[in-house]
This record gives sequence, C-alpha cells and structure tokens, in this order.
Amino acid sequence: MRACDSLLYAVFVFFLFFVPISAWSYPSREITATGGPPFTLSITGELTGMVLIDDETMALAYGDVMSLIDLRRYTRATSQAPALTTADETDGNIMGIAHDDVDDRIVAAQVDGDILLFDLNHITDTPITFTVSSTAQLGPIAVDSAAAIAAVVDTKGKVLYQVNLNTRAVVNSATPTVGTSTTFSIERAFFLEDNLTFYFTTDAGAIFAMRSGSSSVTTIDVNTTTGIDLAGMAATSDGASLYVVDKTTPGLVKIDTATNTVQKRAADLPLAANASPTDIVIATVTNPVSGAATATPSYAFVSGTDGISVLNTANDEIFDLGNPDDTDIDDEPIPTSVQPKLLAASSSTDGYVYLGNATGSIGLLSANPWITISSLTYSTGGTSLTSDGTATLTFQSDRTGSYSVRVGGGVTANGTVVNLEGGSAATGTVDTAATNISLVIPYTNNSSVLSEGSNNLFVFVTDSSNNRGRIATTLTVDTPPPAVTIESVGYGNHKIYVNMTRLSQSDISAYNIYVATDATTVTTKTDIDLQVGQPSTGDTVTAEVSGLTNGTTYFVAVTATDNGGNTSATRTSTLADGSAASALPQVTSGPAGLAGETGCA
Repeated sequence: MRACDSLLYAVFVFFLFFVPISAWSYPSREITATGGPPFTLSITGELTGMVLIDDETMALAYGDVMSLIDLRRYTRATSQAPALTTADETDGNIMGIAHDDVDDRIVAAQVDGDILLFDLNHITDTPITFTVSSTAQLGPIAVDSAAAIAAVVDTKGKVLYQVNLNTRAVVNSATPTVGTSTTFSIERAFFLEDNLTFYFTTDAGAIFAMRSGSSSVTTIDVNTTTGIDLAGMAATSDGASLYVVDKTTPGLVKIDTATNTVQKRAADLPLAANASPTDIVIATVTNPVSGAATATPSYAFVSGTDGISVLNTANDEIFDLGNPDDTDIDDEPIPTSVQPKLLAASSSTDGYVYLGNATGSIGLLSANPWITISSLTYSTGGTSLTSDGTATLTFQSDRTGSYSVRVGGGVTANGTVVNLEGGSAATGTVDTAATNISLVIPYTNNSSVLSEGSNNLFVFVTDSSNNRGRIATTLTVDTPPPAVTIESVGYGNHKIYVNMTRLSQSDISAYNIYVATDATTVTTKTDIDLQVGQPSTGDTVTAEVSGLTNGTTYFVAVTATDNGGNTSATRTSTLADGSAASALPQVTSGPAGLAGETGCA
C-alpha cells in the first residue's frame, strides 16, 4: 500500500471495525463465544460434505455418518439417520452430499460405488441404497432436483455418471480427458439450474460442463498447460457467472455460463493474501458496503488458510478486511479462529455464512447480534413448566438493540411473543451489551400458545441497522392431561365397554378406568380397574372391563395419565348429557352376540 494512501486506509479501517453496524453490516466478522461458535457438534472426522437444507437445518457428512444440525439451537437435531451398517448394505464412507429439494432428501455418494437416499421427512428410516458401479469410487455429487438426476464422479475411473434418482438407474455417463493427462483428479461438482448444466472442477486446469440429461461434455480450459488446481464453485443469483476457486495461483476464475468461456482468471481476481483457498459461496446481502450496492447485492465468500476473502460480484472488487496493522498488505481476508474449509450461506434475511472448518467444527460469519441463553429454569425446580409454575429465562446479547421472546414459529420471528408476569409482553431493549436480562414466564399467561411437551422458545435481538440475531432453546411444558370425555358405555356378558374421546396431547400415555357398584364410590376410588394405552391414531378409545357380575349395575369413571406421571385433575363419571356413565352386564344374544359383538354399539 502506498504511503499517501495510509490516511484513507486508516479511515477505511475505522469505519470497517468500529462502525460496522451502520455501514458494513453484511457478514463481515466471525462470531466466537464460550461454548461456541465454533461448534464441535460431536463431529468425529474430516468433513466431506456440508449442505444447507434451509435456514434452520444443515446436513453434514464425515466418515460413514450423515448428520443433521439444528441451526435454531446450533446443536445436533433431535432425530438422526440410523447408523450405516453391513446388515442393510448401507455401510461405507460418504464422500459427497447434495440436497434434492423437490423430494426433500439428502443424496449421498459413497466410496464403495453406492448412492444413499435419506428421506428428510422420515429421517430415522434406513436410507435407500443402490449401486452406481461396483468398481467405482464415488466422490463429488450434485443434483438436478427438477429432473431427479444426480451427477456423481467416479474418482477412480474419472467417469461422470448421471443417475435417475427415482428409477435408480444410470442414464448417462462420460469419461472426459484433459489433453493427454490421465492422472488428474475431479475435485468438485456443481449444478446450475439456470442453464441445466453440471460443472466439475479438476486439478489439471480444466472445468467439465455436462448438460443434465446428456452424455456430452464440454471442456473449459482455464489453464491446462500449467495444470492449476481448481476447487469450489458458486454462481451469481442470476446464473450468468460462475466463480471457481483457483487453489494454485491463488485466486478466482470467472466463467460466462451462457458460452462456458473464461471471462477472468486468477491474475484478474487474485487472492494473494489468502493462501490455498478451497471453497466459495455467493450470498445476497443486506446493508452492503456503501457505494457498492446493486439491486440485489451479492458477495462471494472464499475460504482459505488465512480466513474468508470477500468479493463484490457487482464489480469484482475484493475487500481488504484483515488486520488494520498490516498496512502493506491489500485484499486481506476476514481473520478466523480456525482454518475454514467448506462454506454455506443462509438467506439474506437470516444473514449467516457457515464455515465447515478443517478441524470439523462449524463456525459462523454474521453481522447479526449474537445471543447466548445462559439458563432456563423452572419454579418447581424440575425440568418442565407446570400449570401453576413459571420459567425464568436469562440471556445476553453482544450488541445493543431491541429484543423479543417468542414461542413457536421459526427463525423468521413469526412466532408469538410470550407474556411475562403481570401480562406485559416479553419485549424490551438491550441497553448494554453482554449483560444479563432475566424474564419470568408464567404458564397461566401463556397457556393458549404453549403446547404440551417441547416448545421452541426464541430470543431475537435487532440492532440499529435492522440486523436480527436469534437463538432458540427448548421450553418443556408438563401439565396434567385434561378431563376425558366418555362418549358411551355398553355391556356384554360379564363385561362392560367404555368408549372415550381420544386426547390429542402429544404426551398422553394411558387411560385409567374405574368401576364400582356405587355412583359416589367410583369418583373417589384409588385402585385402577383397567389401564389402556394411548392408541397412535383414531378419534375414539375403547376399553373392555371384564370379570363383572351380570345383572349388576356398574358405574364408570375415567382419567388420563401422561408420560410424566401426571393424572387428569378431573375424574369424569358422566356422559355428555350429564347422566351417570353406567351399564348392566348381561348375556348378549342374536346375530351380534353370535358374531362376538355386544351391546356397546
């Protein structure tokens, strides 16, 4: 950097690092906090795939594991795919994953030549598996969701396969070459929906372009003479340009996707300050750098040894985001605490860039306030909110702004604001960063919006530039089941039948049936005569109480029990019309009796 520019540089640095919220509030800082980020998430191997399913869920692959991450809480999702085993022929290391957003499934390529299909709507089911080639070693994979076609690389034979994911058959294949070289590697796969083309990078200076549904391959020569190593790819939102990482130079290569020709090489888009770049993601951002805004501003984020480089795709400007003391180095990346490897970006309204680090942890870039929930405790001292109890939430934000606490909904803040003691809404301001804010949430003031069992409780903080940070925790509600409605009571030979309305609460475990020959006794009896479990479906529950005396009237009462051992506070002993729930066991006769049916119709 020239000495005459040092004053301007100092001004730039000041605004970048000290007033980023008002002028530079795209994802321009790594968030670090005690306990994460970066998050370890029990990852036990090198990441081979990282795909954002939506703003709330991420899929990771490492070793022989495909793991789902809950991005509301930044934890492993509650439900996971089963372990891959030889018993169901799903075993094998996963070398690449892609998301089929039409059928909502993760498509995974295995080193043993198989493809796995994980149904995200039934994630605990064993994935479907089928073989592409028993001699192949599958690696990078991409999906054309509309056509249900996956393009996958045989890294051993250098074959490009296209597979129909519904028929599970290979529909096209090609074995491209780079000049006369047979020793090159195919590094990455990418599908561009705008021109229905799969792209594959190599370490030999070439990019292969293969139309979905075709076996024809076009070779884009970036620099096959030198044989530069090309890695990650990402396209602009309009699909007009494809940016490719040049690991060797280092820098970026820009491809015109209409003609599949090189527009710019790494010499034009150098990343000299970020050695060995590996991946790239392009994201639409809010609050872009002043003077560089477009109708839909999009920035490219590039991972490398030294952090994350950022390029404005509107004018191909690479930002200088490094240490302000390094005044002699231009185009420095955002420094990161761990070397990033893989990248993914959420929507512009969410505002996060995720870093799949070389250590296997997951890091975050964002301009949003970072919120930490330090505790959620219950007045009973237990692990749930009861009908007469309260929950105390304590959180901090590293930025000042306005906060709201919501139950339900998602990361878009579409849930319902909870009420505090006294009935006021759980909203306010964070006047001082990193200070505790404690709120008391009573069940009675929120019973209409709280569900039995697990509830998503979100804390949102919005700063002065409208950047909204968020974090969720689980608020567990455990209240007694409601009263059970007795629909009818019928009779049979030495037995009676009780028909009840099935309760819809998620934690109902059983229905307790009490019988007695006295209408008062049945309402206070402590011994349960029969307990029937909660059926998984249906609107009605039927219980059969046998061993009774024919000709004797039996009165009936019922309660319900939940998984926590709570029992209905009210014992029902009457029908809907107020009459006593009772029946007189007796011998049944006629066709119904012969068929094994009874008088409880």
